[in-house]
Amino acid sequence: MRRVLVLPILILLFLTGCDKPESDSIISAVGSYGDVAIITSSEQLQQRLSPEFEKIYSEEIFVLKKEKTLYFRYFPAKHWKNARNYRNIIIALDWNDGGKVQGLVKGMLSEERLNKLLSGPGGLVTIKDPWYRNQFAIVVVANSASKLKKILKDKNEVISREIYKSNMERMMSDNRKRGFHKDVVANYKKHLGLSIEFPLDYRQNQIMPDGYKGLEWIIPGPPTRGISLGWIETDDCKLALEDRVYLAEARSELGKYLHSETIVMSSLKWGNEKLAGIDAVRLSGSWVSDEVGVGGPFKCYFVSDPNKNQIICIDLLVYAPDKEKMEYFRKMRSVIETLSFSK
Repeated sequence: MRRVLVLPILILLFLTGCDKPESDSIISAVGSYGDVAIITSSEQLQQRLSPEFEKIYSEEIFVLKKEKTLYFRYFPAKHWKNARNYRNIIIALDWNDGGKVQGLVKGMLSEERLNKLLSGPGGLVTIKDPWYRNQFAIVVVANSASKLKKILKDKNEVISREIYKSNMERMMSDNRKRGFHKDVVANYKKHLGLSIEFPLDYRQNQIMPDGYKGLEWIIPGPPTRGISLGWIETDDCKLALEDRVYLAEARSELGKYLHSETIVMSSLKWGNEKLAGIDAVRLSGSWVSDEVGVGGPFKCYFVSDPNKNQIICIDLLVYAPDKEKMEYFRKMRSVIETLSFSK
């Protein structure tokens, strides 16, 4: 199978339902998309459920340092109001506790919905913008602590997935509201057959350096964040995506020409997931600058172009020494989630 790095013409470029309070949201929620406020109907319930809550997050390794994908802040009933401005909120209510959280949930869910939950084993309900814009809440209701514990245990992955999905949707909406390079989207569609909505705080930094078939967009640091694209022409996209040695070499070449870096082969980790609804091969690891000796983490995604015999390599890179990287990668991922191909 012949494969050559090339670039076409480049130019500048389950939950059970959803309820919502009747009052309109005016002010936007603040803080990190990685923070989750957890409101419980009692301190005892918090202590009993905290092991299940802590299983919701996962960890990622950025240059040998583990970081949580989510951070939980607990607010028992008497302090529940302190959780109202968080972007992500989970409310866990044992109906027998009564009190302020029960009153809160009564105001958020319809009587019909509550009766349905309490007449059975309980369940989960998602709510968008319960108090402010850009919020997402999951309400977990049952008539015993043991039932709540079972719900959280059984729906652990579902809750994590729903928070991730909602975070991406809200960040993409944030990007569009702040504005993006619309001329680039139009040019990419016309000449490359794809589009990505790069926010206005990004700037195109490189295009075909030294003849390499790729380009780079950055937010200058500190911290520095970069999104790079490279093109791989191949006779068989399916076989190419299965060839990890070849894909690693392609990412290594992208790093050499666009970043003057070397990737650390021993750090590489592979996976498969969806990017903008498209099947993608994920490669993550660390890089070291050939010029100044610094380094950092990267995440790379390989997707096939449905209209051409080529694979697109989309790379996310961060240089942020002594800072946690998760939030930067989360925000860059929201940019490339706008990827689409011309039909």
